[in-house]
Amino acid sequence: MTVRFSSAGHNQYPALYTYTLPTQAQGDTVIVLINIDVGFTITAITDTNNNTYNPITAWTGTNTAQPRLFFGYVASNVPAANSGDNTITITCTSTGYILWDVFIITGNPGAVDGSGADLNPTSSPEAAVLTTTNADDYLFGVINGWSGLGNPITMGANFTLEADDTYNFYCGDWTVTSAGTYTFAPTSGTSPPHTPAFVLALVASTSTPASSNVIMDSCNF
Repeated sequence: MTVRFSSAGHNQYPALYTYTLPTQAQGDTVIVLINIDVGFTITAITDTNNNTYNPITAWTGTNTAQPRLFFGYVASNVPAANSGDNTITITCTSTGYILWDVFIITGNPGAVDGSGADLNPTSSPEAAVLTTTNADDYLFGVINGWSGLGNPITMGANFTLEADDTYNFYCGDWTVTSAGTYTFAPTSGTSPPHTPAFVLALVASTSTPASSNVIMDSCNF
């Protein structure tokens, strides 16, 4: 499979936020991860192509060490679209500070088979745990360290680091060969104690490439 990582950035003003996606292939999965001020609510996520963005329950909650709300959404099996032809719109209850991140998973992943999050870790490594039901799931993990992560960054056992950027979003992946319980436990040289971690299981395609390519932009805090 291929991970394409696009960090859309942040905004402090309107209650309506838009981000134009890079190229999507037929069957791609689009993941949206949102970090927003406590007290705000995401009321809708839509895009130009009328894809449905389903909430990832395990990614919805509050980090209490540094109060922030986290929301995750996934659109599976999206239609093909050229770069610039599909724009995501995030609607909030009111204005405030929001940081959003968009990930595109290619290689024909299937439906969501589980998710996990560690929103309030007390030490490194963070530990996002999920249980899968399929034998060939593709696991996708994200660490969001807005307070600063120092090298060396590792994705934890079996996960391969696929993308990182200047502003501390890191993602890694792992294609498993049996159903079971798995832990995404990334570490950092200076990992703060409130660095949340997220992990998602997608039903893998029948033919998974041995390596992944990453395209990434920058995001900001």
